[in-house]
Amino acid sequence: MSWNCHVINDIILTRCIMLKEYRIKEGFTQEEMAELLNISWRHYQRIEIGKGTPSLETFIDIIEILKIPNDEAIVLLKSFKRVVPILQ
Repeated sequence: MSWNCHVINDIILTRCIMLKEYRIKEGFTQEEMAELLNISWRHYQRIEIGKGTPSLETFIDIIEILKIPNDEAIVLLKSFKRVVPILQ
């Protein structure tokens, strides 16, 4: 099965799989997610495949739209290098 993830490590792979699975479960395309988040489709695609980082506001919106549970949201948050220092 191909996920089209930019696999640097297992954390990036986990993010890629998690975001895609939740997006599909909620019935959204990448284009629809981008529209809901008010970002470009390309930026959302890069976030999902592990090549882009969302702003904290966009990250929170993704969690809310996809109804990602708090424990899994923390795993996602830690996978974004520029967002992680906020937790430390």
